[in-house]
Amino acid sequence: MLTQLRIQNFKGWADTGRLRMAPLTLFFGANSSGKSSIGQFLMMLKQTAESSDRKAVFYPGGRNSPVQLGSFQEMVYGRKLLVWNST
Repeated sequence: MLTQLRIQNFKGWADTGRLRMAPLTLFFGANSSGKSSIGQFLMMLKQTAESSDRKAVFYPGGRNSPVQLGSFQEMVYGRKLLVWNST
């Protein structure tokens, strides 16, 4: 069972901080505060685990998926992609 969760750089969340999860967890908050994003993140994890593409780091969804999150850039907080410099 998932007992805690922390999401960073996803949609409207720079960092959720530690979220304690219980057998029954409810999210309350104002409109546009990011409640749905947490559910979408969990659905993306499920879709990725069930995806037939074993090389996929994540599966944001397709035409018949329960959640369709669009491109990687659309999922990143602030839509700012970090450039990795290995040198």
